[in-house]
Amino acid sequence: MKDFKDYEKKSVEELIELLANSDKKEIKSFQAYMTRKGQVKLALNVIAKLSQKKHTKSVLSERSLEPTDNTESNYLELDEIQPNPRQVRKIFSQKDIQAKKDSIKANKQITPIIVYKNKEGIVYLIEGQLRLAAFKELREEEGAKYNKIKVDYLKEDEYNEKDFRKDALTANEASTKMHMFDLAINYKVAYEEEKQDNSKLTYDEFASMYGKTRTYVYDYIKIASIIEEQKELADRLLELEIDSRRLILAVAALNIEVDKKVELVNKYNKGELKITDIEKLNVKESKPKQKVVKELTLLDEVSSFKKVITNTKYNKLPEQKKAFVDEKLEEIKKIMEQIELELKAKNDKS
Repeated sequence: MKDFKDYEKKSVEELIELLANSDKKEIKSFQAYMTRKGQVKLALNVIAKLSQKKHTKSVLSERSLEPTDNTESNYLELDEIQPNPRQVRKIFSQKDIQAKKDSIKANKQITPIIVYKNKEGIVYLIEGQLRLAAFKELREEEGAKYNKIKVDYLKEDEYNEKDFRKDALTANEASTKMHMFDLAINYKVAYEEEKQDNSKLTYDEFASMYGKTRTYVYDYIKIASIIEEQKELADRLLELEIDSRRLILAVAALNIEVDKKVELVNKYNKGELKITDIEKLNVKESKPKQKVVKELTLLDEVSSFKKVITNTKYNKLPEQKKAFVDEKLEEIKKIMEQIELELKAKNDKS
């Protein structure tokens, strides 16, 4: 059984590394320990990410991993590893890299990175970009002891560029806090590539390829379009480190200046606004339905005559005006009788 002493002081990344190979019993013990220490939210966050990681392993296991041992053959020099040609993660914060460096220094490297070696012997990174970046910085700072990194080899005879993107996207999203914009752009590109092979591909089918819901991938694809179409807003949101897709979608939908959109985001960050408040602005801003005015026919106008002279109005009229109305009503009555006789005669002939 693991000793969980001081686990409450560690970061999410460190805890994921430490618990990567734990069984259900150990995970329950970890949760109980963290609950006693008043760190329930942190424990649940770690357990959720571990669950995501297991899903990633199940996806990658379809391609079969060659497990690591501690032999020299399962360690590679950093410069031997080429970047993923479809690398999905472009946005890193120095804070993320520093946290990973601290974790490696404190706990050594527990989880191997995943690599693929092609027929020419070239090794490409599949998963572990943050760890590889951290090792490179540590090598610069502390020398050759960080020149080699532990790896798992992905067994696959044929591995195309779509595979590189799909596996890297699945693995990065599960194992690290990948930036929302990176996720959005790659989901959109991946969807467009899959559509080239299958023009009838639905969002539901595409989402199931990644173990996600339709809403999840569709929202990210919409965010990718926002990045392309509202570049200034996207740059400002990137600076503010916004990580709520619902907030981004709500703000982007508003037909106002970028500065005003950013002002709303800042109010949200300060707790002065909720996302629902911003979504309500979209509802208010939407154009009201125009009332359809029906064009009245002659028959409609005649039928609405009673609105002109109601019983109440008629009874209030002086006798002279009543006589005028009675005279006109008699004329209308005669005309109606003539129309009725004419229509009846035509019906009898037919």
